Amino acid sequence: MSALENNTVGKNAGVDITFERFLNNNYYYLVTASIFDSKYKADDNIWRNTRFNKNFAINVLFGKEFMLRKSRMLGANLRLSITGGERMSPVDIDQTMQNRMIFYDETRAFEEQSSTIYNMDISITYRANKRRYSGVWALQVKNILGCPMDEGYLYDYKTNSIERMKIPIIIPALSYKVEF
Repeated sequence: MSALENNTVGKNAGVDITFERFLNNNYYYLVTASIFDSKYKADDNIWRNTRFNKNFAINVLFGKEFMLRKSRMLGANLRLSITGGERMSPVDIDQTMQNRMIFYDETRAFEEQSSTIYNMDISITYRANKRRYSGVWALQVKNILGCPMDEGYLYDYKTNSIERMKIPIIIPALSYKVEF
């Protein structure tokens, strides 16, 4: 039995830009943009994309607070995120069709990139400040645009074909927290 050895080398390069306005006059914002490249080289001496090499990410956050009464506040937030698509290995079509299940061609690891991902989240908060604590109700909706998340491929037995698996997930959440 031989010992496993990690001979992989990685390199990451990129630029980040951030614009931020802290809470002033009851509103704030944050804008970030990143352009990057993430590669690795294994024992075969070939530089490849890493799984997380989306190449770019842009985030915009905007929030506003409204004073209702002396100790009550309503807040609204909107976050937009645009990122490069997920990286994946291409499907080995011959082996997949022969076995009727998905096989990936790992000799071409992470060569494919899915389409750009657009994601928007909103949240509304209601804060009641008490003498010794604050109670905060929050309603959040994640991925309000319903942008489908790319989950790879699946083999369709009815049509004997390979299909891209995309799942739109919208997540609403209602919460209450106590802050001391």
